[in-house]
Amino acid sequence: MNIYPDEVVCDGPFFQRKTARKKGCQIDYLIQTKLGILYLCEIKFTRNIIRTSIIDEVKEKINRLSTPRHMSIIPVLIHIGDVDDEVIDSQFFGKIIAISHLLKDYPENDICHFQEIYN
Repeated sequence: MNIYPDEVVCDGPFFQRKTARKKGCQIDYLIQTKLGILYLCEIKFTRNIIRTSIIDEVKEKINRLSTPRHMSIIPVLIHIGDVDDEVIDSQFFGKIIAISHLLKDYPENDICHFQEIYN
């Protein structure tokens, strides 16, 4: 996402409790930067193709999230599995990141191989 660590104010999973004035929502991973940007990360682990319904799910989270007026929200999709071309073509997500791309720079010996654990 090209975010420098010194730009990050806070990051992590986020849960907003429902109150009389705001709706509840759960964000898989939220990054707040000093520049007033919130990266709302939706993480999907699925064997099924990620369809356009993901866009409506994330839009609903954005609508529910209570933020100051000066904040901008950039939706990010982090996934394992295939993403439907319609999701990509919609250009809704600021970034679409395959988890395999995050791991590509690690030496093979540093990656845990689950089949070794279960065999």
